[in-house]
Amino acid sequence: MSYQSWRNLPKVAGFLSAAATSMITPAYAELLATPEAITLAGTRSSTVSTTLTLSGETDAITLEPAVSDLRRADGAASIAAADVVIEPDSTVSVPADAPTQVKLTIDLSQASANGEFTGALYLYHEAGRQVIPLTVRVKAAPIWPWILMFAGVALGSWLSFYRDEGRIRDEILLAVSRFQNRVEADPELGNASEAGRAFRTSMDNTLKRVVLAVEDKDLGGDNNFDVAHSRLTDVSDLWDRWINFREDWIAQFRYAQQLAATLQEIQGETDAKTIFMQGLQDHLDAVYRKLRTGQYETPQFLSEEFIAIRQQISFYRIAEKSVDDLKKQSQDLADDAVRRAWSDKLNSLMTQLDNSEPNQDSQDIWQERFNSMQAELEAEIEAYQKAQASEGKSIFSNLRGRSGGVDSLSVEQIPLVPSISSGTVTPERGKQANRNLFWFNQTSRGIAIIGLAWIGMIELYTGKPTFGADPMRDYFALLAWGFGAEVTRESVVKATQSLGVTLGNQKDS
Repeated sequence: MSYQSWRNLPKVAGFLSAAATSMITPAYAELLATPEAITLAGTRSSTVSTTLTLSGETDAITLEPAVSDLRRADGAASIAAADVVIEPDSTVSVPADAPTQVKLTIDLSQASANGEFTGALYLYHEAGRQVIPLTVRVKAAPIWPWILMFAGVALGSWLSFYRDEGRIRDEILLAVSRFQNRVEADPELGNASEAGRAFRTSMDNTLKRVVLAVEDKDLGGDNNFDVAHSRLTDVSDLWDRWINFREDWIAQFRYAQQLAATLQEIQGETDAKTIFMQGLQDHLDAVYRKLRTGQYETPQFLSEEFIAIRQQISFYRIAEKSVDDLKKQSQDLADDAVRRAWSDKLNSLMTQLDNSEPNQDSQDIWQERFNSMQAELEAEIEAYQKAQASEGKSIFSNLRGRSGGVDSLSVEQIPLVPSISSGTVTPERGKQANRNLFWFNQTSRGIAIIGLAWIGMIELYTGKPTFGADPMRDYFALLAWGFGAEVTRESVVKATQSLGVTLGNQKDS
């Protein structure tokens, strides 16, 4: 640096000092302002105010207050100076022996946006002015933050509910609808005969039980979806049985029609429902009941049932024909009284058959009596007519070896045993229990959600004086917190349930 430059340094320093003095207004030494900086905060719907206390040190001071516009840091929003009310709005006298207060009131609803606004309060006096920094923080009114918070909670609750229950329910109901469409689309299923309708009924009833398990979810506990899935598996098994052996099922169903028609024909001939025929009808009805409950795995089992019924019908037909043959043989007797006596004996034999159960024991007893009467009749015919020898062979020997069970000779028809209810809980108690569980679960859920939402409002809204200045970030944060509140609640419930701790939404099993 040259010697000339060194000589000019004092002049430059003096110039800079003068410029700085002209830019900075010094505080008036005899005026004290409390607080030295003013900060106000509130919501857009509120009005805020504060009091500035002024005091003089030695002499009385006369002031002219004024305020500047308050602007946000980005310059995109402001609060006009006209919206800041100063009381008193004229000359303020500050005596030396007592403080004076100046009140500032700002209607924040006049702010053009949320955020932090800065400006200054000017106190002009004879020696210059004193500047009091003024900061106003404006945030959104709580109504919309609460709405967004609960909207997030509702969204999280709905997704949580749908994921845990709604999705499973819809999948089950969709599967039920598909099975129903398949059943309806098959022309042979349910239209072939009563047996076919019984087979279809087993599918329809199982599908109804699936739907009932879904509808009774709140009453039966969380395992009801497992029950519904299990019953849906039963429907799938029934459908597989039908598809795998469709033609065989149809053949058996049509044969069931023939058996039913044959029974109806025999009953029409006898003009009365005998115990024997009623037993066969009961056997056929039992087959229908098993079909309605899906108890036959394959058509082979159904065929075995029909074979047993057919054998019983064949036994009855042969027995009836054999008794008629004996009646014809009894006509060879010479004495009318003896013929009438034998007619009564043979009618009694047929009555015994009608009054017996269609089983092996009853048939053996009846066969033995038939053989005895046959031998007696043949001997009597031989004694009276001494002409025609018997065939030497029982015409009824082919009736042996039939299936059967009980050994009663004359069984009266007994009414069906009334069904016994397995439950002891009255409908009103069940409804009350349902209501109690519902309100307990909803109250527990509500308390948990409100608590988490309240914490979210404290963290994201109450603790942020300029909430809403960045709407996209602030409001989305509330929505995300609300959504996460429900997810957090559900996670805590599942974690505690896995440890065996019972919470509100866990139903008693």
